[in-house]
Amino acid sequence: MPGSVLPVLSARLPTRIRLTRFRRVAAAVVIIGAAASSVPAALSAKQHAFSATYAGYGHGQVRGTSVSGSATLRGRGRLIGPSTLSGSAHGVFINSACVVWSGQGVLRSRAGSVALTAHDEQACAAADGNMVSFAGRAKVVGGTATFKGAHGVLAFNGTYLRQSGAVTISFKGQISY
Repeated sequence: MPGSVLPVLSARLPTRIRLTRFRRVAAAVVIIGAAASSVPAALSAKQHAFSATYAGYGHGQVRGTSVSGSATLRGRGRLIGPSTLSGSAHGVFINSACVVWSGQGVLRSRAGSVALTAHDEQACAAADGNMVSFAGRAKVVGGTATFKGAHGVLAFNGTYLRQSGAVTISFKGQISY
């Protein structure tokens, strides 16, 4: 600006002081710019109660002490409506009846998709060996369309019947998007 006092004062300061001030101002601008750019996303993300139940068939296999499996299930839920769950998991036996496993899944609907991961969860077979129960917490790691940028945690529980391959699973929790 013509007639501004700042250029005159700056010209009188040693170069080292002017550079230090410039660096501080530049750092402040970068920090303020980064904070300002994240504010709309933080303000627009709202928390929503989520629940859904799925049923269908899956398959698994055991190799030594390792297990793996996958399933595609149909169901419906609050927020997501009629949808499918496709997922897979792998794990290891920790005793003769229980497995510690990790996996990933995607809930897909017309409204969009929600991506999930689960780590170090447990599944245990009943005494007869046919019914396997599992429960834990799935982390919501993203989404598309309506659920773009989704995050949160969903508790889940379910069963797998080894003889028929029938799988059921229910989710409940809060997600933000």
